[in-house]
Amino acid sequence: MLDFYCEQGEVYMTTPHGLAINAHDATAHYAMYILLAAAIIRAVHEEEMETTPCTNVKVPTTGVVNSSQLVGLGTSVRLFSSPFFRIVAYLWCGSMVNSLSVLLIGTLIGLHAEAIKPSYALNFPYAIVPITLLVKLIQSRHLIVRRANTRPINGNGNSGSTSKSSRISASSILLAGLLLVSCGICLLRFLVVVRSRLPLSTWWGSSIESHLLDHSGYPTMQMILYAAYLMPYFAWAMTRVMGGATSIDAKEASSITGVTSGNAYESDISLFEWSVFAIGAQLQGTFSYMSAALYLPAPYPDPMWRPQSTQFLPFAYFIIVNALLFIMPFGVIARLRSEGKPNTYGNANSKIVAHPSEGKME
Repeated sequence: MLDFYCEQGEVYMTTPHGLAINAHDATAHYAMYILLAAAIIRAVHEEEMETTPCTNVKVPTTGVVNSSQLVGLGTSVRLFSSPFFRIVAYLWCGSMVNSLSVLLIGTLIGLHAEAIKPSYALNFPYAIVPITLLVKLIQSRHLIVRRANTRPINGNGNSGSTSKSSRISASSILLAGLLLVSCGICLLRFLVVVRSRLPLSTWWGSSIESHLLDHSGYPTMQMILYAAYLMPYFAWAMTRVMGGATSIDAKEASSITGVTSGNAYESDISLFEWSVFAIGAQLQGTFSYMSAALYLPAPYPDPMWRPQSTQFLPFAYFIIVNALLFIMPFGVIARLRSEGKPNTYGNANSKIVAHPSEGKME
């Protein structure tokens, strides 16, 4: 049956890239499904085991609400206010969005476009579900956990805990420099896959990362995606690291969260969660790209197959470049956590920000 499906259904699944994404689905995605299911079961169990009857809860229009006051608001509110669920969900969304974008669009623009059959449409639901969940995660950001010991707002309308130092630390300069280098790498690889005639991109494609010039379409789409979302993300993180806005004034915070408190840290919270999304996307993208690039021999003899060179210098650059891009979001998260921001995750004595019109989530 499997042979029949590979021959008559999704033929591109037998390519090195197809084998890699299936291996990732069977391991990393499978583990994420288990973790997400566990988070959902826990939320349902906590809702059912709540002893205080409270079926008609009126959510305050301002301030914060203790978790015990969320009884009766539904499992969705409890679930989407769980840091554990949100982190795993962002990881899964990033991984799935990257995987299916590369697979579906790469197949359309590559050598395997002529092998597309109706079974190609079976992938569409798997693309819609993570995008839908991602939208709900963004919309429910006002539910995420806050630390109970947030500081009061100063006379300028900003939190007193977000004062900036006029000095930029050496670690900040190092991280910002690595983020800038990462942006340059993404741009260079983008130029390679679009067949730029710049001497540097020509040299990189022919001598360093030869797999970028493979005609399957998957390396091309992967590098286009990296340029589309990693470059803006790295630029955003670099601005933050070098002393960009770390807090929001009271008026802006109120417009975003519906909470009159100005101590929202919305910018840092967004950066933290998009860093988790980037980790999920690169976890899948790096594994699939590197696995396919190093796969020898190709499943089917193809004179256009361009594997990654295993000579010392090209292979060393190949490993270093992919490792650097992968660890950058971890560096951004580590920087945020070293400052105690965002004060949303990892505190048991926490509160949940309530939206003025929040009830049961649809």
